[in-house]
Amino acid sequence: MDTKRLSDKIEEKFDELIDKTISCINEGESRPDFSFNESKSVRDLEYILNYLAEAVYFDNNDLFNDFSIWLSSLFENIGLSEDVFINTYNSIQKVIKDNFEPKERIYLNNIIDSSIKKALNEKNKEDSYLTEDNPHKDFADKYLNLLLDNEKTEASNLIVNEAISKMSIPEIYLDILEPVQKEVGRLWHANEITVAQEHYISSVTQLVMSQLYSRFLSSGGKKGNIVTTAVGKELHEIGIRMVADLLEIDGFDTIHLGANTPPTSIIETLKKNRTVLVGISVTLPIHLKELVQLVDMIRNEPELTNIKILVGGYALNQNPELKKELDVDAYSMNAKEAVQKANKLIEGV
Repeated sequence: MDTKRLSDKIEEKFDELIDKTISCINEGESRPDFSFNESKSVRDLEYILNYLAEAVYFDNNDLFNDFSIWLSSLFENIGLSEDVFINTYNSIQKVIKDNFEPKERIYLNNIIDSSIKKALNEKNKEDSYLTEDNPHKDFADKYLNLLLDNEKTEASNLIVNEAISKMSIPEIYLDILEPVQKEVGRLWHANEITVAQEHYISSVTQLVMSQLYSRFLSSGGKKGNIVTTAVGKELHEIGIRMVADLLEIDGFDTIHLGANTPPTSIIETLKKNRTVLVGISVTLPIHLKELVQLVDMIRNEPELTNIKILVGGYALNQNPELKKELDVDAYSMNAKEAVQKANKLIEGV
């Protein structure tokens, strides 16, 4: 089975599969159990099929299993019955039956059957990221509570006036901003905050980071130039921005491209700036294939033979076995480790 070709086939049939699955869901037995929102269901199906295509591409069932466990828990948290989840996946299977060859159908249905069982038997359990061993937990708790109360000015002042007088900027990033952002994601998944609150908190955190930036803006970057970016149409780019800022503080001259930058533009930036290292983040597993493609582009560029590639992000933290698919120099689990790995990689460069 050529799983990469099958993954491409899913993507080629993407819109058709979604339309037919929506029709199938409309006819399903669990249809009366919830108020059917077609636009939201289309978004859900896009994610499901994207994760399925990604799992097929890497021939890695865990990619789809982990997502299915997360999705089933999300459905439960927002009040949808277990039958809704099962009917959604069964509807996809019915559509697959009419759109793929027998061997392909068997392969895909095995993945889906396995994920249904996993999702029904295992729940997504996330503990709070604001842990007692955090030396600045009180600040983190206060910052989060202010943001949940929409107290943007007070939250900003807490960091840029009060916290900065008691701790370093790396401590602020690693002990306050990073765990709070992770906690916000956990609260959204648990249906304890809305997506609007999640976006608001993220925007304030980005504002706070901008206010802190002037305090450490590099005047040269003696350790060399580093480019940081995130693959795909990522909305989750605060993590790689934190990495860029911490590298700047550590003595590098960083060029932060953020998310949704075309690969060709990334390559041109690397070539023009005598880059010693590129840091690439991938948050959602559905963008792992794009990470592979970007790394391959860099490795195949004659002018970039000496560049070091450092990767990280939630997607790789959840699926560390996929590192073997990547022709990279190092992987980091978090922002703090990224700075350590970057320094190690440029030794002797």
